[in-house]
Amino acid sequence: MLDIRQQGVPVILRELILPDEFLPVSLSFMVHANLTHIDERFSPYTQFRFGTQFNYPITYKNQCDQLNHGFIDNHDEFGGSPDISILTLNRKFNLMKGWIEIGSLNYNYSINNTQEKNDEDFFVLGYGEDKSMENSIGQLRLGIIKLGECPKHIKIPTNGAICSNINRNHQGPDVGDSGGPIFDINGRVIGITSIAGNGWYVFSSVTTHKTFIQQHLYNDTINSTTDGNNNNINTLKYSNSTDLS
Repeated sequence: MLDIRQQGVPVILRELILPDEFLPVSLSFMVHANLTHIDERFSPYTQFRFGTQFNYPITYKNQCDQLNHGFIDNHDEFGGSPDISILTLNRKFNLMKGWIEIGSLNYNYSINNTQEKNDEDFFVLGYGEDKSMENSIGQLRLGIIKLGECPKHIKIPTNGAICSNINRNHQGPDVGDSGGPIFDINGRVIGITSIAGNGWYVFSSVTTHKTFIQQHLYNDTINSTTDGNNNNINTLKYSNSTDLS
C-alpha cells in the first residue's frame, strides 16, 4: 500500500498487520522510500518513517465488518472499488530534486477518455512478481496495461473502479503489486492496484474517491471522528487484503 500523499514514490511498508480486532497482536510499522528492492530497506540511502493512522472510505466499512466477524473466505469481496486508504506518517520524507519523483493525481479520468485516445497504454508500478524472471518478487518493476469497461457480473466490487481484462495484457500487476499506482503516459496517477480475479485486474479509482482524498490532502489536521466520506483508524490498525498484496 502506498501513501497517496507521496504517490509515485518507491515506497514499501514493513510489519503491516490487521488491527487488534482482527488479530491478537498489534505492531507498529515502518514506511521505506527510495528503494528499488525490498532488501534495500536498511541501506544508508533509503529513508523510513513511522505510520500513525490509516483513513479509508466509508464504502469500505462493510468489508472491515466482515473481517471483524471472521468472514474471510470470499477473498474477492475485500478488493475492488473501495479498496483505498491514506496513510499518515509521523513526519514528512525529505524530498530532494532528482531523487524522488512525485506523480500528480488525475481526478478527471474516465474510461471514455481512453476510448477516445485509441486505447492508450497505462502503467503500473510495484514490487510484484515478474513471471519471466526467477526470484523476482521484491524488485521494483513497471508494467504496461490496457484498460476497459468494468464487468458487472463478478464478485469483486467494480462499481466506480478501473478495470483491465487479464487476457489483453502481458505485463499486468502480479503478487506484490497491491497498493501501487496506475498512471498514464504523463505520470498522472488515476488509481491504486487492488486485486486480480475472475479474469480481471481491478483498481481503485482516484476520480471515484476525489472527495475522500482531497479532504485529507488539504487538511493538516485530520479529524478523529467518522463522517460520510471516511473512517479513521489510529496507531497503525488497518491493512487491506487483496490477491495482489
